[in-house]
Amino acid sequence: METNEQHTLLEHLAEFRKRIIIICVTLIGTLALGLIISPNVLSYIKMQPVALSIEWNVFSFTEGLVIYFKCALIIMIGLSLPVFLYEIWAFIAPALTKKEARETLMYVPTACFLFLTGVAFSYFVVFPMVIQ
Repeated sequence: METNEQHTLLEHLAEFRKRIIIICVTLIGTLALGLIISPNVLSYIKMQPVALSIEWNVFSFTEGLVIYFKCALIIMIGLSLPVFLYEIWAFIAPALTKKEARETLMYVPTACFLFLTGVAFSYFVVFPMVIQ
């Protein structure tokens, strides 16, 4: 990536703006998708053998809606994380050497893998422990 091109402040800001717009569109799209599929995800969680004996209660007027939004936000983070991390890397990459860029690019799939590992851990280990 070693380029000796010098960019003006406005060119950097335009590039940054482009990356921010891509991230925002991705966040909005994945939030919409999360809101669409969160009832199905919550139904799936409720139908697990460990959770069948648990009675789900809503104690305030807005709590039921908040649960769906929290589920949608988790889905949004999971789906948009790769795009978010790549856009940050793509903005910084021109300032890095080829070796640095290649090494830092590995953080994108690694971070996504670690996020998915954490979600799986919480679902398969923490959730059953909390229910019992």
